[in-house]
Order: sequence, then structure tokens, then C-alpha cells
Amino acid sequence: MALSGIKLAVVFAILLPSLISARLIDNLVTIGPSDIIHVNAGAFEKEFHEEFSKYETVNETTSRLSEMINLLSDPLYKMLIVDDIPNAKNPQVCLKCRALAYTFLGFNATEVDEESLEKIANDLCLLLQLEGTEAVCRDTIALFKPLIAYILKHTENIFSDRICGIIYQSLDCGSIEDVYEEFPVTFQQPTLHRNASSKATPSHHYNERNLTILHLTDFHYDPLYAVGSNGDCKEGICCRGDLVPSHGAGFWGDYRGCDSPWHTLENVVQEIKTRYSKIDMIYFTGDIIDHFYWATSIEGNKISITNLTQLFKSSFPGIPLYPVLGNHESHPVNTFAPFHVEDENVSNRWLYEHIADIWSEWLPQAALATLKEAGYYTVKLYNGLRVIAINNNFCYHTNYWLLHNTTYFAQQLNWLQEVLQRATTAREKVHIIAHIPSNERDCFGPWAREYRKLVEKFSPIISGIFNGHTHEDEFNVFYSKSDPSKALSVAWNGGSATTFAFFNSNFRLYYADLNTFEVLNYDTWWYNLTEANLTPKKRPTWHSYSFAEEYGLKSLSPENLDNLVKELASNRDKLLTYWKRKVKYSDALLSQGCDDDCLTETLCDIVFVEHGDNTKCEELLKIFYSHSKHEK
Repeated sequence: MALSGIKLAVVFAILLPSLISARLIDNLVTIGPSDIIHVNAGAFEKEFHEEFSKYETVNETTSRLSEMINLLSDPLYKMLIVDDIPNAKNPQVCLKCRALAYTFLGFNATEVDEESLEKIANDLCLLLQLEGTEAVCRDTIALFKPLIAYILKHTENIFSDRICGIIYQSLDCGSIEDVYEEFPVTFQQPTLHRNASSKATPSHHYNERNLTILHLTDFHYDPLYAVGSNGDCKEGICCRGDLVPSHGAGFWGDYRGCDSPWHTLENVVQEIKTRYSKIDMIYFTGDIIDHFYWATSIEGNKISITNLTQLFKSSFPGIPLYPVLGNHESHPVNTFAPFHVEDENVSNRWLYEHIADIWSEWLPQAALATLKEAGYYTVKLYNGLRVIAINNNFCYHTNYWLLHNTTYFAQQLNWLQEVLQRATTAREKVHIIAHIPSNERDCFGPWAREYRKLVEKFSPIISGIFNGHTHEDEFNVFYSKSDPSKALSVAWNGGSATTFAFFNSNFRLYYADLNTFEVLNYDTWWYNLTEANLTPKKRPTWHSYSFAEEYGLKSLSPENLDNLVKELASNRDKLLTYWKRKVKYSDALLSQGCDDDCLTETLCDIVFVEHGDNTKCEELLKIFYSHSKHEK
């Protein structure tokens, strides 16, 4: 490894994972509520680098550096305007990212040894309180260093503006027009046969004759979860270690930053077996590994993935299960390398080979071939139904390989198009399963754009999309980009088995029509974590609701759900009920309530499928505010 690669690796390793949480340190200088501060990011990042360099030389914070740190940390950041990032949704986070990125890049041009750079990285992490403790800073740097070193060694033209634009796309922290060029995805106009393109009339009845699909997602198993340990720790991710009675972690989980103990996950599958004797197949949409990103290892991830796989196999023998990877399964977290990267220190080869081995019981050889190559596959199931499992973790904003190459995942999109084209020719219907939903604003814009094109063009054969990641009980409607009045497809989110963070555990069972394979209805089951933890020796009491019955729907077609969305926009009480369902009646979130900002975000999340396209959201907001005036 070249010294320059090591140097940038050390400093970048704290920027990328640490800044994600956008922690705000205690304000040292209070900005007056009427003050508006204008800052130029280009000038600020240069001055920050200069002032921090002085700090490293004399080991003393200058008054100007203190002022700059305060500006980056004061909770009244909304009074900050960054003139050269005019659309920034959170100017403070954007400015902090720019200052850190520029400083790191600046050190790459200096002759500083590796040991000194380790110190610089830790100093920055501690000075800006990017992590909760010094140990987390240190371990994060060590974990990400090889990956960042590889990316920097093999990448040209990395600038602070581009770094922040990609990592903080959802906050519009930088210009990324240069990477928004059209991807090399070769689109063909699909040849849609009459039988394939027309929607067969569903039976509108969900009974034993329907296809029943169990949706499991986001288990986040913590092998070191300790009942009674500190649930309110400095690290931010908690519930490990010594007992702390005043902040003790609950038996069945914890609303705070804690993952799931094994017995909680066992209870989930036990409850499913108790409730349902007929399950035709299972979709698992990823995220097995815990959130302790600074403390994972390849071997540890393998063990957790294997353990959960064995739990599924023993609990649901003979039932086909179709899994995908979550963004937490990689090591380090979120990092999914281009397929051509062979360096075993940074590639995902170990992960793909491992799941191809332990998931082989569920998948045919042809599916295992692409799974082993890049984590995606397709399988033909019932007469006329095909499942396409994609690995869209490539699109996650903190997949740092996006800084290296923003178009490498076009290979999978082309594969997806080819499979959809073949399915059209064969007159098949399709279910797509993936971890990250399109309404996740942190999915890299170009991926979401090209994926949306495929969903739109092949919507006549796509009967359902199934996602995880958000931990929320929600759905997402795709509309035609050229004609936003046309609802085309629906994506369903399975919620989470884990209670991380602030949620109740849940699972879903769908009833799908055997002709169209569209979802006719689904049951969501959850338990109240507060109540469950009061009686740790008793199994939790699970509750459920039926989506179609809750909203009076005869089917869950795109057209019917479009009507429901409009109804939610015009009926505040019904929208509030939807939000309560979405957060799974979490006591932690219900206690905070849901104001207009929360309600409108909830509404727009349903129709948001591509970064930068707010057309449908704006349409619904007009309805919402129009009815709000009358209600008030």
C-alpha cells in the first residue's frame, strides 16, 4: 500500500462512517435566534484546513478554529446559509462535510507518516465529536482504512464537493451533475403480449386458495445483547456490556439504539408458526447483522448469517425461501464493491460465496451462479410467476465505492432488463425483491432513476415489489413519469423483526391472487415492546390488522392504492392512523406525536420513487393543505 493511499485512508475513514449520523455537539457559542449567518463553503473549507493544521502543530485550538467548530455544531444551524450550496436542506451538515473532506484531501499532499495521520484522524474525530467515544473513533478508522486506501489509489478526481454531494445526496450537499449522465443501460421497448399486459381480474377473495407469502426482514441480530445492560450509552448503539439498572436493556428488546437478542427473533418465528399453518413461500429482504459498524468482522458476519439461515430452515422446513442481502451484511458495513475488484481485503467475494453455499437448499443452480457472482438471481416459481432478487445495496449513499465508480452497477440493471424482457416474452408475472426501497432518499439518484424506468416500462408484468430497510410498515406507489396520474406498480415494505430504533417488532403475511399474483391483502403482526418487557417470563402478546379491511379496499391494485393515497391527503385523521400503523404503534414515537411536517413527509414517502422528482408529492401537498384550511 502506497503511503499516499494510507494517508487519505486514515482520514477518510473517520469522515465517511462517522459523519453519517450528523451528531451535533453541545453548543459553545449560541447564535441569536434572529441572526442569519452567510458562509461560502469553498472559502470555509480552506480556512478550516489552515486552522486545523495550526492545531496539529501547536496542539492548541486557535480562537478562530473554536469559532468554526461552534458554527458547525450549534443546534441553531437553520440560521446558517451556505451561499454556494443554495439548496442545502441542512446547511450545517453540508458545511461540516465540506470542511472535513477538504481537510482530508489537503493532507494527502503533505509528507506525513502513517502514525501521525492516525493521530490526525483521531484528533478530528474527537474534536468534532463525530463518534461517541475515542474507542469508536479508533476502531472505525482501523476498520475502514484498507477500503478507503484502495478507492483513493484507484480513483481520479475526488473533490470535497463531489464527496458530499454523493454521501449527502438526500440533503443536497453538493453538485453531482457530472455523475448524473445517462447510464449505459441498453433499453429495449418491451414486447408486451396481450395476455401479459392486461391485468387479469383478481378474485378479490383471500382464502386458502390464494398464494400466501410470508415477508420477513431486518432482524439485526446482536449476539452480544445483554438484558439489563446500558441502553443509553455514549456510543449510540447500545445494550451490550455490564448491567446498568437505571438504563437497563429490556428482555425482549429496547426502543433505544439496540439490536435484537436471539430469543426475540426466535419468538417471531414461533409466533408465525402458531398463527399460520399455510405458508406457500417466504421473502426475506435482508439485514441480519447488528449496527455495531465499528466492531464487525467477516467471521462474525458469517456466523450471524449462518445462524439466522439455520433458524429459518428449522422453523419452516419444506417451505421455499427467497432471500436477498441487506446493506449491513457486508464488511465493512454498506460497502459493495464493483464486480471486477478481486483484492480479498476489500471485495465482497467472501460474502457472495458464503450465501451461495448456505442458501443453496432454497435456490436452483442457475440462480446460485449469479448469486455467487454479485448477490442477485432469478427463479421461476408457480405457473406464470417469476421472482427476481436484486442486490440494490450498491445504490446506498454510504456505499463508498460510489466515490470510485458511479456506473459499475449498470451491469445488474442490464441483467434485470434482460430478465424482465424474457419474462414478458414468456408471459410471466414478476415479483421483485430487494432490500432498499425506491422511496429511500439515500439511494443514489442515477440508480433510482434507471430502476424506475424499468419498473415503468415493465409494469404490466410486475405484480409486486417487496423491500425492507426502513423498519417501517409502509407501501410505495410508482407513477408514470410522463403522466403522473397513472399508478403503475406497488412496492411493499415488510417493516422489521428488530425493534431498532424506536419500533415494535413485526412480520407480514400477504395473500396474492393465483392468476395475477397481485397482493390482495396482507396481515401485519406486531407486539408492544413496553408491555412485553413488563413480563419478561411471558411471551409477548401479538396484535394484527388487515390492510384491505382497515382501508375498505377490495384489492390492492395500483389504481386502488392511488385512490387511497388521495384519500389520505384529504383526510387528516386517516393519514394519522396510517402513520401510527407505519411506526407500528411504537410507544416511543406515539409519545412524540405527528405534526403537519410529519404527516406531509409520511404522505410524500408513499409516492417518492426518484431523487429530485417531487411532482406527485407536490400534487398531494396541495390537497392536504387545501383540506387542512377547511378543517381548521
